[in-house]
Amino acid sequence: MKQRQALDAKASATMFVLCMLWGLQQVVLKWAASDISALMQIALRSALSALMVYPLIPQSVRCQLWNVSYLPAGLLVGVLFATEFYLIGEALRYTSASHTIVLLYTAPIFVALGLSWKLPAERLSAMQWGGIFLAFSGIVVSFLLRPQTASALQGDALWGDFLALLGGIFWAATTVSVRLSRLAEAPATQTLFINY
Repeated sequence: MKQRQALDAKASATMFVLCMLWGLQQVVLKWAASDISALMQIALRSALSALMVYPLIPQSVRCQLWNVSYLPAGLLVGVLFATEFYLIGEALRYTSASHTIVLLYTAPIFVALGLSWKLPAERLSAMQWGGIFLAFSGIVVSFLLRPQTASALQGDALWGDFLALLGGIFWAATTVSVRLSRLAEAPATQTLFINY
């Protein structure tokens, strides 16, 4: 029992650190944007990630990476993923990192909506619909009720916010596409490699 609790505590700490790193990603991209464009940073990060994930893929799965049966789904997911990161890079040019993070992480809302629409087993109950409405309303209210600065009201910032929200929608579309395609049966390392 104690060993299980220790493992749970370690997993929770690991997830906390991982979430902090994910949250800081856009902050660092924005901070370094004056020296290297956000899109270039994202491209380098993805290339490095793919190089790091590839050795983790078992040899038996590596031969499946280029299997034509996964090709249509892999291409679709690759295009959606690339579009998401393009939108994030562009959003960071116009709006703050904090706006980008909040709007990008609306993706689970859109995943729930997409899967509910496509899979009968994922249909949402009235309470779940209410939860989605509250979650999205909370995001809207947090933006409307915060102190407005002149720069926050400029069209550029609103355009950046829109691009970040669109990035969240594309992230959700990537997740839904994986779930609804042959990639759902592929090993996790293969799907992760395709996403980078």
